[in-house]
Amino acid sequence: LNFNKMKKLIFLCLMLFSGMFFGQEIEEILEVPWPKEQKWKQLYDKKGLTSRLVAYIPDKENENNWTIKGRILYLYYAAENDVADVIDTYKDTFENNASDAKMKVLEISKDRKKAIFKVENIQSEKLPHKQESELYYVFMGYDTVCIVFVSVKEKKLSKEFVKKWSEIFKNSKHSYREIKEKTDE
Repeated sequence: LNFNKMKKLIFLCLMLFSGMFFGQEIEEILEVPWPKEQKWKQLYDKKGLTSRLVAYIPDKENENNWTIKGRILYLYYAAENDVADVIDTYKDTFENNASDAKMKVLEISKDRKKAIFKVENIQSEKLPHKQESELYYVFMGYDTVCIVFVSVKEKKLSKEFVKKWSEIFKNSKHSYREIKEKTDE
């Protein structure tokens, strides 16, 4: 182990042990640097025992009328060790629920802990609009899978959109925070 990895491991152990001894729980989070050219607001934050879903939209938009929606899905206590497992799960889901959708893996890190993929032409009766396309970033944390994705109401994602949002996702910061709120379950 190199020095930085050792520091992170020691920090994580200290955080976990302090939580056990002082009754504090911590969770892994991914801090996404949402683009500054528009102000973002939190649409919802749904917490469960094993997952959490947080959604963001531009400040002047609402739940029924948005142009872009960003979401972060946290899957706690995840057993996956390879982003390919997460990608396969999404592939199966789209094949079964939106068969016209086109999925393409754009990038997988060498350590297989991060990936970027896109799903275009999502058409479903569950959608209030005709179609949607999404760009995903998967980050495998210590025991949490973090999945960040942005949706637009378009058939395809432009190259510029994919490039811009891929960079935003890659600049996300992985960290830990104390859990203060209760779950919805």
